[in-house]
Amino acid sequence: MAEFIEKEEVETVAEYDLYCHYVAGLVGVGLSELFASCGLESEEFFDLPELSNKMGLFLQKTNIIRDYLEDITEEPAPRMFWPREIWGQYGATLADFQDARNRRAAVHCLNHMVTNALQHAVDSLDYMGRLRHKWVFRFCAIPQVMAIGTLAQCYNNGGVFEGVVKLRRGYTARLMVETNTYEDLVRTFLHFAGEIGASVRPKSDPSAQATLEVVGALEDRCRELLRGMGKSVGAEGEDPEAPPALVWRLALWLLFAAYAAYAFQLQSTRASLGLNPAGGDPFLDRVQQGIAAALLIFATYIAVTGKRF
Repeated sequence: MAEFIEKEEVETVAEYDLYCHYVAGLVGVGLSELFASCGLESEEFFDLPELSNKMGLFLQKTNIIRDYLEDITEEPAPRMFWPREIWGQYGATLADFQDARNRRAAVHCLNHMVTNALQHAVDSLDYMGRLRHKWVFRFCAIPQVMAIGTLAQCYNNGGVFEGVVKLRRGYTARLMVETNTYEDLVRTFLHFAGEIGASVRPKSDPSAQATLEVVGALEDRCRELLRGMGKSVGAEGEDPEAPPALVWRLALWLLFAAYAAYAFQLQSTRASLGLNPAGGDPFLDRVQQGIAAALLIFATYIAVTGKRF
């Protein structure tokens, strides 16, 4: 690490990888040897330095990407680790990306950085597929699903240059609770890879093709792993945040239908309560009926098409 103490910036992608190796890759190597030494995992983990390193790089690069604004505003001086070899393609200085006028170039640079980090995702999956102890697996897997989820949040998101972008707390808690098996992990990776792939803008983003290739390789690996487990791969596009689609759509429709029934029978409702049936404000009654009609049309559209909003 000594060689990075006096560096004002990281010049090349190779230096970027080396820095992440020192900060997190060696941690991965050390943990692998610890898992093997204590007998929780097989002695195979003594011989996985490359996969262990790549798993650490995946986590560290995610943190570096997410923490752009925090790092560049650090006092007494910024500590940035985005490599010039990448950001130099999009701006004169890293600080320029804070300016909203440079947001398009900043987002293109961000997408390039995310693509670089995603190159380690398949290696991370392969490493975790070798883990056998339940608690060792969860110890490694939860940060990994958080990392790929964070990358999906950051991709094509100019908010990275305005604050810290991260998964919602409730969703984070759900990922932690529901990541128990290798299948859970693979399906989560597949879902977030799909999210990133759906956000790619091939016609305008210079790194779009590289992103699609990396995402495609990750999706192919996830599907291959699921088939190897004898599992269905037909549900990989489902949103893990969404409730069962049919139940949710019907519940929404029934809720708005009940409101519409109330809004169009206000006089009967008042009479049943012992009030003057015509005692309400006619204008407000019509407003409620208009809102109820619009909501019911909206709910019917969602119920029929299955689209989310």
